Amino acid sequence: MKCFAKKRCRGKSDRRQKSREYVMCDEKVCRDMYVKTLCISTKRVNTALKKKTSGSIDDKRGKKMPPNKLSSQKEEKVVQHIKRFPRYKSHYTRAESQRKFLSPELTLAKMYELYKSETLNPVSLSKYKQIFYTRFNLRFKPVKKDTCKTCPS
Repeated sequence: MKCFAKKRCRGKSDRRQKSREYVMCDEKVCRDMYVKTLCISTKRVNTALKKKTSGSIDDKRGKKMPPNKLSSQKEEKVVQHIKRFPRYKSHYTRAESQRKFLSPELTLAKMYELYKSETLNPVSLSKYKQIFYTRFNLRFKPVKKDTCKTCPS
């Protein structure tokens, strides 16, 4: 598609400033054939031409920070809160995994309630869970290999 200054004026009602020439395979075609062949609307052609002439072809998508994105400070507060809980490594499964364990009496809901009571503007429970499961390799259940029927814990 080429755009150039109009060649002639067709009366006072003609407000056009530019003329267009649609070319496909080195042959001039009408606008309807150009649009229908490419399966696009005339609005898309107009927008593309406007962007080309204004010089703003850069893609602006993804440049702004989303309004619902969690700030790094809030995320770090959650991480520090989770790190405060004591954890232990399984005695018998050390060779099998690097997973650490929290107290069996503790739950994620209890941890979140403690976090909410300490923080003025807390993150949501789902965000807390997401950080817990993605950043930490922790579980709550006691390992069955570490216990036997005669020992209490």
